[in-house]
Amino acid sequence: MNNEENVIHLKDYLDHSEPIQILDHVESDFSAMFPKTNMFKRALALIVDLSTLTVLNVGIHNGYNLFVSEFLGPVNYENQYKLIQGDMAFSATIYLVLYFSYFLYCTYIMNGKTLGKMAMGLTVIKENYVHNMKEDQIHLTFSESAKRAAGYLGCLLSFGVFFVFTFASEDNRGLADYLSGSRTVSDKWLKQMQEFKETQQEQVIIDISRLDREKVAA
Repeated sequence: MNNEENVIHLKDYLDHSEPIQILDHVESDFSAMFPKTNMFKRALALIVDLSTLTVLNVGIHNGYNLFVSEFLGPVNYENQYKLIQGDMAFSATIYLVLYFSYFLYCTYIMNGKTLGKMAMGLTVIKENYVHNMKEDQIHLTFSESAKRAAGYLGCLLSFGVFFVFTFASEDNRGLADYLSGSRTVSDKWLKQMQEFKETQQEQVIIDISRLDREKVAA
């Protein structure tokens, strides 16, 4: 028997095979996985964050008062009282710095996890990660985190008006989201999307030393 007739060439096999159609299927599955917005959890997360900021602000002021009382003893009582009471501008500045720093720290250092979002199972990620199949960068850069913190600051200075836009906008993204190019998603969705992208991006490695194989004799 001629062994040449018992050899299958990969090129010949591929030439006579139907092309594998996967692109449309992958894209449709990817589109179907668009994150659902849970505004109730996001509202609760914001309440937890604002409550945390209130506690931190009180702690800072108490620490300042203790410092004045303990270490500025030689200062007469009237001057101590003025230092402790301060003025509205000073107190407001302290809170604004604390407020901005909190959201900047949590978004950048904690990878999109404020205490409220951690409690509600939510994470802030790049908006492009949601729409781009090939995007694998999840977390915001420092500049993007700073823009997001600035967005939260704008919401505070608007006396909460801009927070309402989050609920009113078509895609449920607020000022902080638009400024930083981010979105809040559930941890469950993020895990599923990571697994989906990893599965679709797997590479097939072919050992070219075995492109031809001998048929098994019947």
